[in-house]
Amino acid sequence: MLAELERAADHGTAYPDPLERFLITQLRTAQQAGQVDPDLDAPTVAAGLLALTNGLGSSVLGGQRDGDAALAILTYHLDRLFAHGAGGMASDNVAA
Repeated sequence: MLAELERAADHGTAYPDPLERFLITQLRTAQQAGQVDPDLDAPTVAAGLLALTNGLGSSVLGGQRDGDAALAILTYHLDRLFAHGAGGMASDNVAA
């Protein structure tokens, strides 16, 4: 179980809270700067980004996709997140 500290450390997830708090802070800063929709819930978005990156990492390790495809997917979602301040998406590229 990943809830057990020793096993969680083996999977690189022993301390996800500091990273999540960092992302929340960054998202709130971007909201204040007008780069991200101010109506988005920063804690929920941060949790979703972490889940996305964890899932993409697993899919690369499992051979479902390569690193370039995973990066394209992450970039797509980040572009959509930051489209608020850019007046549209910066990139429409996604590897299938």
